[in-house]
Amino acid sequence: MNFLKQHKTAITILVLVILIFVAYGVFSGSGDEDVLVSEDAAAPTVGGDLIVLLGRLQSLSLDSTVFSNPIFRNLVDFGVELVPEPVGRSNPFAPIGA
Repeated sequence: MNFLKQHKTAITILVLVILIFVAYGVFSGSGDEDVLVSEDAAAPTVGGDLIVLLGRLQSLSLDSTVFSNPIFRNLVDFGVELVPEPVGRSNPFAPIGA
């Protein structure tokens, strides 16, 4: 404890110097970040996955004999017809009566 009291000024200056170096390293921006970002042709572009998917879809072919198959023709549609519902107020957040 006696050591800290005798060298309090030196320790404070050392801590301040270390903090200044750390702050300089954090806030200076060394410029090496540009190395991580490249604009090569190999870099993925926006929507590049869609272009690959489109290429796969264009290479598909559909066999139309499926639709003439008797099993396909015997399928039954169990769909439910949707009935239009009445529309509410034009602005549901407006005060009632407005």
